[in-house]
This record gives sequence, structure tokens and C-alpha cells, in this order.
Amino acid sequence: MAGLISKMIWVWPKWDESNHNGMFRRVHFTMGWTSKDKLVQHKIAQTEDKVFCFCTVEDDTQECTSLFDAYVGNDTVDTTRTFADVSPNDCVVVKTMDVVDVSENFASKYFSMMNIGEKPVLLDIDEDFYGCTYAITPLLEANISTNKIEVLHALLADYLCPTDSRQEKESNLFLQNVISDLKKSYSCENTNDDSNQNNLTMECDKIKYSQTLHKRYTAILESLLSGGLTTRCKIDRTYNDRPMDASDFVQYFLNNIYDLNEEQLSVLQKVGFCSTTSPKTFVDDYRAFRLCSGANTPNRTAVLAHTPTEKETAQRTVKLTEILESFKTANIQLVTLARSMRDGYTPRNQFQRIEQDIIRAVRQGSAKQLRLYYDEDLLGGKVGWV
Repeated sequence: MAGLISKMIWVWPKWDESNHNGMFRRVHFTMGWTSKDKLVQHKIAQTEDKVFCFCTVEDDTQECTSLFDAYVGNDTVDTTRTFADVSPNDCVVVKTMDVVDVSENFASKYFSMMNIGEKPVLLDIDEDFYGCTYAITPLLEANISTNKIEVLHALLADYLCPTDSRQEKESNLFLQNVISDLKKSYSCENTNDDSNQNNLTMECDKIKYSQTLHKRYTAILESLLSGGLTTRCKIDRTYNDRPMDASDFVQYFLNNIYDLNEEQLSVLQKVGFCSTTSPKTFVDDYRAFRLCSGANTPNRTAVLAHTPTEKETAQRTVKLTEILESFKTANIQLVTLARSMRDGYTPRNQFQRIEQDIIRAVRQGSAKQLRLYYDEDLLGGKVGWV
């Protein structure tokens, strides 16, 4: 609506072919507003005199839709009714934009035929162009139940609310250390020599050791909270019918991982703990700190999963380089590169190679000298989530 973009070209990889109709598709968008009295069949917030609408024109077909908040009694939003068809004559057009959907196999030819001229170009590349995986898979393969995962999600999201990348790193490190210390007791589990029971180390007395861990990490968490190295959520989660404090949180966390074996605990550490979005992405209400297991599961996903081989990754880099060189003379003003690590899409075991391949391809395909900047709130910082 700001009019900053007049044309968007989406290049999709061959592995995503089942989600597209043909190698090339063009849709013309018009965007604007319509008045609420054109939507009398819906109950809309009384303060909304105008609501957003847009139309799509493809071939000889034109369809127009309006987006709004539908209310059903007591000002409760009905999330199942947030749009309605609108007559093209009732959508007052403010901006227009063309959207092109093109396969990577046709992209180089398409860009070569385009006459971009001196129009400024914004190039946005997502690392999940190479593949899309489920970050939760290691947890499931280790036979950690979905119920266990959800319980841990809820516990972490209700108590720990890091506000920036530093607090996120400290919160993850705190939980990693709890697990590392708990794992020390597992080296004693196969000891069957009763004669040595009187000489057990503290780690081998699981009851006493658990009590020690609880006391130790309660003190550490209280220090992190008071020192501003992490933040407690505003939600008043209860524990034993009273507001949860640091001691309760540590105890609850230990209780929920105590029945996991050493291998499962190691997998928890590998997956790690992070916020679902960057602090720059959404307001606090939409961000949660939890297991860093991504946004999708095999049984609940909005994307097509694809794990590339190393050979395929190399081939896709060659293809990307060809695409970028096909519009080398374009007036590229800005290049953005998305890691897609928080949502768990980009294959984590290949992300460093993928990222470096893309950076080299962009430099090779640019006629300008590029300066590279890393966002301070990247998951895991510059080096990434490894």
C-alpha cells in the first residue's frame, strides 16, 4: 500500500514444483479500500469506516476480496470470518502491483528477456530456497513424546521471556547447563556393585543430586533475573496453587526432563531453546521462548518438506548463480538474506554452507561492490545456531 514495490518476482525451486501451476504465472494486483456499508451482511467494528480490499486479475478472471475483523457478540473476533468478496466496482484502487511466479529452471531466461532499466531492485533471498525441514525431527526420532514437547514449550513460554538476543542467549545457556549437570548422574546408572554404595559421588545419589541442582540453579536463575540477563514473563503462571517463582520453575523443569535418558537429553541440547521470532519481527505478545523446534511438525505443516543432499545443494548454488548473473546489470539497491532458522525451515546441518554459497553467488552476480551486515538479533549471532 505504501507503493514502494511495483513488481514482485518469486523464483521457486524445483523441489517445490507440486505447489505451483506451471513454470510461469503472472497475476496483476490492485489494492485499496472499500466502505463498510458495502459489506452490510457482516458485523464490523463500528469505528471502521473503511476496510482494506484487493483484487487479482489473471487471464480474464478478476476477483476482489476485503479484509476486516468480524465481530460476533461482546466484541469477540470471529477468526473464521475475516474476509468477504467485494464487487470490483466497490474496491477503490490506490496502488497496483504485478506478481510473477517463476520456476528456477525458467528464471534465467525470464530475467534475460526483461527490460528492467534503471528501476531500483530489491533482492530478497531465503536460505530455505535450498530445502525445508522440520527442526522438531531430532526430538521425535529420539522418542520424546509430543506431549512432553508441548509441556516444555508451555512451561518455558510462560516463565522466561527474553527481550533481546543477549537475554535469549543467556536463557538458552542456563537451560543447557541444567541439562549438562543432570547428565552427570547418568554415568552411575549401570553401577551394580553394592560394596561401592557408601563411596558414591554426589552425582550418583540422584535424589540428593537433584536437590543440589534445584538449589544451585534456582540461585543462578534469580541472579540472571535480578541482573537483567533474562526476563520473567508477565503471565502469572501458578505452581501448587500459587504464582510460580524461580524455585518453582527450576523444579518444574527438572521434573519434566528427569525421566529422559542421556541420549534424549543430548538431543534437547542439540535442538536448544530460543524465541520463536526475532525481537524486531513482532511485538512481545507474538513472541515465545521455547524449545527451538521450529514452526512445523510432520503432521501439522503449511510447507512442503525437502531435505537436500550435499550434491543437490551444490547444484542449486550453480543454478542460483546463473539466475543472479542474468540480471547483473540491474540497479540492485539492497539485498536481504533470510536464514529461516527460527521457523526451522532451512536445513540446520547445511545452513553455513548454504549461506556462504549464497553470499558468493550474490557477489559474483553483482556489478557493484557490496557491503555485508549481520543483524544483531540473528539466532545464534553471526555464526548461527550450530
